[in-house]
Amino acid sequence: MQKTMSIWIIYYPLRQETYEGFAGLELRAHTVRDWKDFGTYEKWQELSSEFSDVSFPKPNELFYSDNGKIIKYWTNPIQAHTRHQRSLRLQHTDSMPTNITVSGNFLVHDYAHGDIVYNQASPILFEKMLNWCQHSLWIRTADKTSESVQACREFYLDKTIERLNQFRAKYAQWSEPCVVNGISVKSIDEYIDLVDFDYLLEDVEWCFIHGDLHFDNTIYDPITDKFTAIDWRTDFSGQLEGDLYYDLAKMLGGIWLSYKDIKLGDYSYTEHNNNAIIEIPSVENAQEYENILQDWVKTHNYDWNKVKLLVPIIYLNMSPLHEPPFDKFLIALAQLHFSKIL
Repeated sequence: MQKTMSIWIIYYPLRQETYEGFAGLELRAHTVRDWKDFGTYEKWQELSSEFSDVSFPKPNELFYSDNGKIIKYWTNPIQAHTRHQRSLRLQHTDSMPTNITVSGNFLVHDYAHGDIVYNQASPILFEKMLNWCQHSLWIRTADKTSESVQACREFYLDKTIERLNQFRAKYAQWSEPCVVNGISVKSIDEYIDLVDFDYLLEDVEWCFIHGDLHFDNTIYDPITDKFTAIDWRTDFSGQLEGDLYYDLAKMLGGIWLSYKDIKLGDYSYTEHNNNAIIEIPSVENAQEYENILQDWVKTHNYDWNKVKLLVPIIYLNMSPLHEPPFDKFLIALAQLHFSKIL
């Protein structure tokens, strides 16, 4: 027998406050089925684990849609205020959602019409997206300084070591595989030692970046021919701008690994005797999209090798933020890509 309950919805006339009582208020009764009480963030964490598609929830944040608005909540209000501050960098463009406001722990903006690029991807649309990024998103709002280079070192090296330690804390008795999909791989520590982090800092392209740019975080409306960036990163090692190469690598990483399919559970990870087998969902015709991105990078005189090297570093940084087996999947995927580059 299905549980139901009736609740009263109160519609407040303009300017009427709660302390003025119920006189003159319009009351309506609604019957609600399958009621779940998300009264606290901890309760939301517990109950949301029952759902199959929770859109890559990150620790200490949640979001929901209501009445044409997207409402995002963080347990730390600095997250909301910094994202709002970053959005102001592009207030003269139409690349961000409209009517972005912040209040306490909440960031609110209008629902962006259209659909994620994953659901309508084509080579032509990807080329349009890159053109939009160049002219409306990657705006040079500040010059590169010694502080920005130091921010890149902290972001690429220090944060990677910190995230690796977080992962190791989760699996103190576990060691990463020696073979992934039949290919011999080194340990993550060995690959980190092989990465030339000074090389990653030689060519820093400092500008406004999305910070989590891929097809799942970009809305395209074919009716208005308009792109909208959603779910942008809070900061880049404390800075409001960041390294353009990070956005380029995020895009490439989202081509090699389809986050849309990951959310649907269309991947697999198995391990036995230090041998891991991973099923990697990529964008259909991924090589064509990679070629388009590579051509764009080289045409604009950027370093394609740096873009590729950052991708497994990104996968590695993502791993401790997710639940098993996706966390171990990301470690194995990072090893696999490191083995092709280093």
